Amino acid sequence: MLGLLGIKKFHNNDNVNEGSFANLSGIALMRIDRFKTENQGIYLCNVIDDDNNNISCKFIARIVIPPNFMHSFTSSGEICVLRKQKVIFSCQAKGIPQPTISWYSQEINKNESEKNLTSL
Repeated sequence: MLGLLGIKKFHNNDNVNEGSFANLSGIALMRIDRFKTENQGIYLCNVIDDDNNNISCKFIARIVIPPNFMHSFTSSGEICVLRKQKVIFSCQAKGIPQPTISWYSQEINKNESEKNLTSL
């Protein structure tokens, strides 16, 4: 069995020097303790042996942030509207990946909801 000459790690084509690394019997580990948005991307582990044979494997790391409302609503969730007056409801949410926002009316029965769904 040939020994390893070097293991290089890349993130978006840049050599990775930050984080925790460990080399244990031919297994190279890289640990990022606090994964941030700027850490997402393509990671490549490149292995070269004594005969200059080169192999690599690629990982794609993406951050996921659960959906969250961008503003708070009234505590009761109720508003009063005069008959025949226009009303506009606003619902904003953020997250990664970008969440889909849908509105439902209480009058729509469950089987019909797919047809009457409005997404932004």
